[in-house]
Amino acid sequence: MLKNLTDITQPNFNPYYYLLAHKSTANFDELRKNLDHLKRTQSDNKGASTTLVKNNIASFMEAVDIMKDIRRFSADDRKKNFYEPVIKLVEDISHIAHSMYDTDLARKDYSDTIRNALNVIQRYKFIFHLPQTIERSVKREEYEKVINDLVRARAAFETVDSTVFRNIQREVEQQIQNLRTLFRQRLTEFPSTIDDQKLFIRYLHSLDPKADPAWDCIIHQKAALIDVLRSCVVDPRQQQQQTHEIKLHHDQATNAVDQACDVLTTAFPDLWYLIQLYLKKKLYPLSEKSDEIDKTYTHRAPEFLALTKEIIQTFINVVRLNLLNRSTTKKSDMTSSQDDDLYTNADETYQRVKTLPHCVQNCRLCVLHLVSLDIQLDFKKELQQLMFDLRLECFKVIMDHACLEVSRLNTQETWELECDEHLGSHTKLPNLFHDMIVTKANIIYENVLSVNVTKGERKV
Repeated sequence: MLKNLTDITQPNFNPYYYLLAHKSTANFDELRKNLDHLKRTQSDNKGASTTLVKNNIASFMEAVDIMKDIRRFSADDRKKNFYEPVIKLVEDISHIAHSMYDTDLARKDYSDTIRNALNVIQRYKFIFHLPQTIERSVKREEYEKVINDLVRARAAFETVDSTVFRNIQREVEQQIQNLRTLFRQRLTEFPSTIDDQKLFIRYLHSLDPKADPAWDCIIHQKAALIDVLRSCVVDPRQQQQQTHEIKLHHDQATNAVDQACDVLTTAFPDLWYLIQLYLKKKLYPLSEKSDEIDKTYTHRAPEFLALTKEIIQTFINVVRLNLLNRSTTKKSDMTSSQDDDLYTNADETYQRVKTLPHCVQNCRLCVLHLVSLDIQLDFKKELQQLMFDLRLECFKVIMDHACLEVSRLNTQETWELECDEHLGSHTKLPNLFHDMIVTKANIIYENVLSVNVTKGERKV
């Protein structure tokens, strides 16, 4: 009852009770203003209701009469069958409507089907054109675009299940397989730059996150590098006794050593840098299985050490076989034996003195380049020992050549006297000897005695 007194829409609304219920904390002036406002609102509502009824009295009376007739007809339905004509009329109207609009509705459904199909085609347009797009991009070597399209397509294939899409997906998967094969072939190319290797490693990881393309690339590059180094060995059995054959052999050995130095200087730093990136896990993002991947990296660290050792040891063997592995007469305390050995190998000495200093310089640059990398200390010592042996051999060859040249100076003597205020009268021979010794000393200093101690080179 109290609720009706506080509801302004009820006929027995009382403004006093409304103020007590809702404005109990207001002061006297606010209560008086609210009371006046409520009274005006109540009087306005009563006037509005009366006006509505007056303006529409005829409609109200007609509605009341219709409701009375419906009630009367409903009560007499059993006798007069009031609903049957209405039902029949409704059925006739329905039949006419179906005959008029069924065809149009069927056409509308067909149009809606086509429209939906067109919307799907428009929405997934890039998927329907994906096989042709991939083929065109591969021919242009736009591999970055291919990878991005494949990532988008994979997301779409996961959200849509359709026979047409499954057919397209099978075709795209075949293209992905062909693309993997192409990228693996590019990784096995030798030599290749570190930038290309990192790029194709990232591409392969995007196509197959479970694979380890970086490890495969390192193994292929190592095997290719060792094959090239081993091919740089000149068979010492090819060396004959004839002068032109000796010259040919040493030219081939020099070219082989130059090739070994060039390929090692070019390919090994990139391979070493790739190994460091692999060990530091910077070649591609890690998956959620971080513990398993850490074990893999830890397990392969010794393999990288053995891999590096094999490459460096192969290079050392190649240089030694080409430059230091030659048959010589054993040293003896007898001077005659040494002289015999010197003159017996004179042709070889004349050829080696032309090529060995060049090889020493080339090998030295290569070794300094390798030592500058952060390789193991044992590997650095082996390389420095190789250079020490090369410089020592070069010194011996230069001195042997000098002895041969001194022994043949008499052939250049003309016995013409030259006057000198300090030395007096002398022939041409002392000057020839002096010039030759100075020349040999310069060559020895440049190729043997000049060392870089800060890079670990040993003095002779």
